[in-house]
Amino acid sequence: MIGKALSGPAESANICARDNVVGAKQWAREPSRDGWKPMKKRARSIVSLYLVMCFVLSAWLQSQATVPTVKPEKESRQQDHMAEVKNEVLKRAVGEMSRVRVTLRDKTDVKGYISQIDAASFQVTDKKGQVRTIDHAQTVKIRKDGLSTAAKIALTAGVIGGLMITLGLIAYAARGD
Repeated sequence: MIGKALSGPAESANICARDNVVGAKQWAREPSRDGWKPMKKRARSIVSLYLVMCFVLSAWLQSQATVPTVKPEKESRQQDHMAEVKNEVLKRAVGEMSRVRVTLRDKTDVKGYISQIDAASFQVTDKKGQVRTIDHAQTVKIRKDGLSTAAKIALTAGVIGGLMITLGLIAYAARGD
């Protein structure tokens, strides 16, 4: 068949179909005295190849696994944040007049005044007199205790607006008599 020229697509299709049938017959032999040996050998070799590949891949993945380290840029950001916190604490000063509200990394707020400042930490004393030492690294945000400037302005504008409306209503009622 190799040297013979094919007359058309129908003949080439017949040859391919015939080759597949012959291959299928060889692959799915009837069990004989020696059993399914060709099929068993091929299955064993496929399973062995699969197991070897799994072993090689798992060994390679384990060799690639490294201990996660802190990236230099993340470390520098942490140091910058700690410096900002330390400057904010120093700006607030020590004493009962320096009321602060400190937000920690675990999302808790500590209210009180700064009673002591150290190199790596500071202490906040609350109204009851309980002292809590806070590391600069634990701190997310430090702000004054009480209302912000924007809140004070909004509150003042609301009070003045309410007074003006009240005075306007009183003047309207007095004029109507």
